[in-house]
Amino acid sequence: MNQILLGDCSEVLKTLRSESVHLTCTSPPYYNAREYSTWATYEDYLSFLKDVFYEVLRVTQPGRICAVNFSPVIQARESRAHESKRLAIPFHFFSLMEEMKWKYIDDIIWLKPEGAAINRNGGFYQHRKPVAYKPNIVTETIFIFQKPASFLIDKVVRSYEGDVLEQSLVKESYERSNVWKINPETSSNTLLHTQKI
Repeated sequence: MNQILLGDCSEVLKTLRSESVHLTCTSPPYYNAREYSTWATYEDYLSFLKDVFYEVLRVTQPGRICAVNFSPVIQARESRAHESKRLAIPFHFFSLMEEMKWKYIDDIIWLKPEGAAINRNGGFYQHRKPVAYKPNIVTETIFIFQKPASFLIDKVVRSYEGDVLEQSLVKESYERSNVWKINPETSSNTLLHTQKI
């Protein structure tokens, strides 16, 4: 039986039994990118991630998977006299996960259409000075981690049977490479999809 729990992950995770979760797929809030996700400092944000994923590690069954979607964020400049700063969240997060003893399995690149990106190279387009080159960001990273176990993944694969196995099989076509070309959901294509139903 599936159950939906609504609440702050920092609190809800603490209510779950240890080693009760088979799979976690998540895209944590990006540092100060939205009004609902603000922290006083970047260090506070990384500390939040560490606390949450320690809990995810605790509730995950050995050998099971945690998939996390991340992207660097651009910290806006304070004024014209300051520079903006690109924060490498995926790389810092990866180090945190290794520190916590998560086992790295894979990374997948989510490639979005160029139109989905904010144009960052208008100035470069005009003057072509290499030091000012800033590419349009059309990728995000999905990290795949596994909770360490004393057995091989084959045991996990063989542990599912019956309806659970049947319902979890990938029956359609699937992406064979680690570059996934998926258009992001927008309000216009959500509306279109809803109208088709």
